[in-house]
Order: sequence, then structure tokens, then C-alpha cells
Amino acid sequence: MYEPRGKVSWKTTLWMAVMKTFCAKKPGLYSYQGSLPNMPLPSVKDTTARYLRSVKGLLEDEEYNRIAKLAEDFEKEQGPKFQRYLYLKWLWSTNYVSDWWEEYVYLRGRSPIMVNSNYYGMDVIACQPTYIQTARAANMCVGLLKFRRQLDREEVKPIMGSGTVPLCSWQYERVFNTTRIPGVESDRLVHLNDSRHITVLHRGRFYKVPLQVNGTTLAACDFEKQFTAILEDDYEPTKAELHLPALTAGDRTPWATARKRFFSSGCNKTSLDTIEGAAFMLVLDDDEFDYNEESVRKMLKDEPLPKWYEEANIRKQ
Repeated sequence: MYEPRGKVSWKTTLWMAVMKTFCAKKPGLYSYQGSLPNMPLPSVKDTTARYLRSVKGLLEDEEYNRIAKLAEDFEKEQGPKFQRYLYLKWLWSTNYVSDWWEEYVYLRGRSPIMVNSNYYGMDVIACQPTYIQTARAANMCVGLLKFRRQLDREEVKPIMGSGTVPLCSWQYERVFNTTRIPGVESDRLVHLNDSRHITVLHRGRFYKVPLQVNGTTLAACDFEKQFTAILEDDYEPTKAELHLPALTAGDRTPWATARKRFFSSGCNKTSLDTIEGAAFMLVLDDDEFDYNEESVRKMLKDEPLPKWYEEANIRKQ
């Protein structure tokens, strides 16, 4: 996995042979987690060399020479000490950098997550099975819930690089039932073992839609009826309700402060807990989207109305 392309050592060949011999013919989602190799720990010399290569094209010669001198000093002085600490962490972790990356690069970032962390996807590109918005949304929800059930039962096949090398599957665990909670200095991810509802957002109005009735999961036609009722609801949101999701689109610290002040008790807290406790959020847009630059811009930004950016959003037009 970590070797240069085209070069396979005898250790890797032996490891692959053992994997094929002892692993199940129909592996579960997490079947290979215990056999994945640890993230290799580079030497201080390799780290500084890679760093200098990464910045060489970005700096003027004078500035690069200054940085190179600092890197050389670090390699001789502080580097070996930090390397010993890092080696201790490497001994007991499968990936010595993943938790630091999530904490210091992802969760401690104070800039808006609207375009810096969020991404988008489209259900269909070449064709549309139906132009009825509620029908497409209902089928999408049913498909996502089936996928969630497969994840819970570990029925999804693990991804195999080159058909042989398994890739880590832990990120699947937080696809659903997960939300990002803002903090003054650092955010945190909250994952629920299960969620029995989804949240629907339409023109600034939030709706809680149950996933089951009397123990039976809703069918696509049932979801479609619920979504149609939401679109036909004549309730007009207040100005505050209409733009409430904008709080999740701005800088993280102001939102964390406002959350603590205004959403710590009462109806506001109950409503926020319902939104954040959903399996995912469905956004029913009034605008039409297509596979073009304009639609991409709308998906990633607050257009035409702000969206809730701290949870998985499924947008249907």
C-alpha cells in the first residue's frame, strides 16, 4: 500500500498471500481492519526533504534558502527529540496522524465549513427517472436507508485497491447519524448508534419525518406523501426561522457562542436536538439544478436560501 508504484517487496508479496489464504471469501465491511498495515513513520530527514520539495515552487530563492536553513537546523536539533515522541505514538496507533489531522486541521479550523469542508454529489447526470421532486426525494431516501442498513450489518464489501489491497473502512461509520457540534476553540463530531427520523428543510421550515411507523419502515410512496404535504404546507416562516441555517455557514466561534446563549434550553434546545439527531437532512429546493457550474455554486453556497452545513444534506429540486 505504501510502496512506490510498480515495486513490490517480498514482505508485501507474503502479506498479500496470507491475506488471500486466511480471509473469508465474502468479507464483511470491517473484516480487514485488523490486518491493515500501520501508517509508516518517515525519518526526520525524509520529512524535511518532502517539506522543502513542497514549498520550493512557492517561494523566491532568498526565502527558500532561509527556510532550507531552518529545516536543516530542525533536523539536527529539535527534530530527533520530536521523532522519539512520535515513535512512541506510532507504536500503539494504526495511524499516528489521523486523530491529529481530524482535530487540528479539521475540527479546530475556525473558518466557515460551507466551502472549506463540505462537498456535493448528484444522484443522476445523464438521465432523470422522474421529474417529480417528491418522488425522486422519496426514492433517494429509501436507497440511503437501505445503504445505512447494509452498513449497520457490515454487508458492504470493503474497497480493495488493485483488487487485492484492502482500504480502511472506518469512515463509513460516520456517514449517517452524525453531526458536527461547534465549539469556541474546537468543534466535535457526535455520532449516534441509531436515528429513527430524518429532518426535512424547505424554505426555512424544519420538519421531522419518522422513518418507521409501528416498527415498519416507510416505503417510497409513504415518504412521497410526507414530502408532498411539506411542499403544500402554507405556513410562512418568520425572518429568523428563514435564515437560521446561516449560523452554520459562518465562522465557527460566533456560532458556538450563539448556540450556547440561545440554544441551551427550552424549545430551541429541543428543536436543535431534533435537527442534529437525524439520520440525515433532506433539503427540498424550489430552484432547479443541472449539472453545470451554476448548479455547483448553488450546492456549495447559501443560494437561494442558507442550508444546514453540519450534517449530511440531500438536496432535491
